[in-house]
Formats: sequence, structure tokens, C-alpha cells
Amino acid sequence: MNIKISNLDPLESFKGQPIALLGGSFDPFHNAHQMLVKSAVEALPVEVLLVMPLGWAPHKTTRMRLAAFRYEMSIRGVFGIPKVNVSDEEIKTPAISYTIDTVTHLINKIDPDPLYLVIGSDSFEALPTWCRYQDLVRKVVFAVARRGDDDIEEMHALAKRYQEEDDARVVFFKMPPSSLSSSDLRLALRQGKSIDGACPEKVVDLIKAYHIYDFQDEYDALSEESWSRIRSAEQAAWRYYTQKQRLHAVSVAQYAARLALSNGVDLEKAFMSGLLHDAAKNLSTDECRLLAESYLANHHFAKDAARVISDVSFSNINILLSSDQRAKEYRADHQDGGDHSVLPNASSSEIKTTCLPDFSSSEMRTSYLSNASSSKIRTSCLNDNESIWFTSLNDSLLHGPAGAMLAKKIFGVDDQDILDAICFHSTARPNMTTLEKVLYLADKISYDRTFKRLDPIRDHAKKGDLDAAMRLCLEETFIALNRKGKRPHPLSLAAFDQVRDVRVH
Repeated sequence: MNIKISNLDPLESFKGQPIALLGGSFDPFHNAHQMLVKSAVEALPVEVLLVMPLGWAPHKTTRMRLAAFRYEMSIRGVFGIPKVNVSDEEIKTPAISYTIDTVTHLINKIDPDPLYLVIGSDSFEALPTWCRYQDLVRKVVFAVARRGDDDIEEMHALAKRYQEEDDARVVFFKMPPSSLSSSDLRLALRQGKSIDGACPEKVVDLIKAYHIYDFQDEYDALSEESWSRIRSAEQAAWRYYTQKQRLHAVSVAQYAARLALSNGVDLEKAFMSGLLHDAAKNLSTDECRLLAESYLANHHFAKDAARVISDVSFSNINILLSSDQRAKEYRADHQDGGDHSVLPNASSSEIKTTCLPDFSSSEMRTSYLSNASSSKIRTSCLNDNESIWFTSLNDSLLHGPAGAMLAKKIFGVDDQDILDAICFHSTARPNMTTLEKVLYLADKISYDRTFKRLDPIRDHAKKGDLDAAMRLCLEETFIALNRKGKRPHPLSLAAFDQVRDVRVH
């Protein structure tokens, strides 16, 4: 694999070398972008070309897709082209992305000698209007792509003028002509038209798999203030995620926004909770425990949770696998599924008919909770009732309440609705708010999830029947856990008890 990704191959490895920089929104990354990259690499005497997706664009009036999508499209768009590094430097910068600031940052960080700034002929004509243009001409060599239909004499005359008036350094290189534009492709996608052949195949596959451009209504419905806060949240959480996790987070955020629009939920809260819901996943177990304990210790829900859990008729929550055929279908369908449903292979004979134990007695419940709890979790600041459900959080579930505290302390989120949605996104809980249901469901049925039995859950959620969707989703979760020889968390059981009689079809 020839692609070098900035967070795996640090920019410092190119220190002091001749480098080219190509910035853009890449929304989406299309074949003209790919041709430009190839032409620049072939023509310029550089060791590496940095493809750098925009963070916050200074002049864009159309809202770009979330950065994780554009970053991934760029990575896939240059796949197999040597001497290319896809960099997230601008995405990680918490400010508007002016070219002069990016150039200054690169010079201070790796001192390229020289730094070629790759631009098109239209940008070349507008150079004097760029932010701090006079500073920029002293720092870069402008590498201008000359397409077949450009007026060569006019471009050379313009270069001569820049050289005489501003002491600019300009070189030209050829690239094939193209009429492709990202705005035209976005319009085509919104109209349901195919863009096959207009973007690299790997980019098209990504767009289709994640339905990246199917959420324009959700983007358009946001206020400018909300959109600004959402972009800031993605930037702040960027370093807490792997790229695979970023794609999941933005996919969940978009799907949560869709459910929010159809269920009367605040759109910004849905976007925000989706972006941040897994931010604690890469923290150490000890860090997660401390953050989770801190969030839950004084949580208003703790006492109510313990009471509701103790009242649940566990014996009535048993989900039956009706036949070996159902088990075989389930095993064939579930190839992906997040925290609860990544399943190992096993024969149907290994699947128990009853997914959940019969917790008809308090002794059985106490025994189960004791066995399910982690002995390493500290509960010194929790009372007995609160610790009933906190200590039953296994390591894979700690990231929910830990993520809520991370969002509060690190990302500055002070909205209790968002924090609680993050806290309970893996377990669910009784008496969930609509936002909590939206995030719980979006996390399980977003378009990065691929197992077959998602469609009925999506259909109910789309129609606004969130309780029916919750019932189906929890049932699938319980079956998945049983398939792995595990038991559901008490909060999940209590949540299911409230929706188990909801009619589904």
C-alpha cells in the first residue's frame, strides 16, 4: 500500500525535503482531483505531495460533509499513487483554514525546501484576493496546473506580472482537461443520479456504503451557531478516535440527526451526541473506570435505576430462539454490530434455547450481578443501590459513562440531555428520553452497520415508532449476547421490560 497517512507517518519524517501541498474540501474527491495529484507528482521535483482536506473553510457557503468522510474519501482517492501523504493537519486545527496559516504551520514544523503550493488556473487568477497574499508569495512556489483549455499566453502574462510586482515564484505543469466539479456531483447525488465513473471507484463505494450525501436536509436544518459547534466538536474529538471509529461516529451522528428530525428532537443535540458517543473507547480501562465512576457517582438516575431494576420481572424477559432455522439465520445475518453483536462461529446445537436466565428471585439477581461485576471497579463513592448497576458494567460498557464525563470535562458539553444519551448509549435504560432512544438506535442501525436484520428496526425508527424499534433492537442485542455466551446488562433488561409488549410488524 503506497498511501501514507499523516497520523501514521508523521510529517516530521519529511523535514527539510521538497514538498508540494494540495488543499481542498474534496467534497467529494473526484477524478479531476486524482488527475491533479498524479500530474503534480509526476511534474514536480518533490519527495512527497501532501493532500490536505480543509478543516473550516473561510469562503464555503455550502456546508461540507463532516471531516471524517472527506478525509476518508481523500485517502481512498489517492490509493496506489506513490509519494502521496493524506494529511489531517487542517482538520485538527481549531480555526478557519486560511492557506497562509497552513503554510506557516508547515514551515515551522518541517521547514520544507521548497514548498510548492499546487493550485488550479482559476485560483491562480484570484491570488491577490487571498488572505495575506503578500506573505504567502514569500513562503511558497506556486505550482499551477495548466489544463488543455486554458489560455497559455494569458497565464504566462499573469505569472510575469506576479513575478514583477510581488516577486512571486511560479511554475506550470500540465494536466488533462476536465469539467468535473464537486458541487455538480453533490447535486447529482441529491437527485439520486449515479456518479459512477466520475469519482475513483473506492470513493464511490464509500459514498454508497455510508449514504454520505443522503442527509442534506439534516445539514440544512441546522442554524449557523449549531453547525459551528458541531464542527468544533468533531475537531476536538478527532484525536480520541481511530479513523475507523471516526467514520462510525459521523455515520451515527448523521443517522441520529435523521431520527431527530422525524421525532421532534433537537437536531444539534442529536448530531453532538453521535459525534462524541464513543470518544472514551480508546482510553485505558483504568481511565474509563475513573471517569465513569465520577459521572455516575452523583447522577440523579442512579437511585431510580437501582429501584427499577429490582422491580423488573426478569422471568418475563426471556427471548426464545424458536427453532434451529432461526439460529442459523441469525448466525448468517450477523457479521457486524458494535459492542454487543460481533459473533464467533458456532453450530446451532451450541445455542441455548433461552437467552436470559430466570431471575425470579432476589438471590438469583444478586448472584448474577455479583458474577457480572468487575472486581477491579472501585465503588467507594457509590452507595449500595447505585453500585448494583455500576459494578455490572463490564470493560466494554464503561466507555458510555466515561464518554459522558469526557464530553463534560474535555469537550465542554454542559447539556445534560446529551451527556445522558452518551452515558446510556450502550446499555439503554428504563424511562429513556427520546434523544437517548435516538442515539441508542442510531448507534446500532447507522449505515456502517451491515447485518441483514437492520431493516425492520430502521423501518420502525423512520416511521417514528421508536419503542417498537427499541424492542426489536434490544431483542437482537440479547440474541447476540446469548450467541456469545454472555448476559445482558441489568439496565438493558429493565429497558426491555418497558417495551416488550409494544406491537411490532
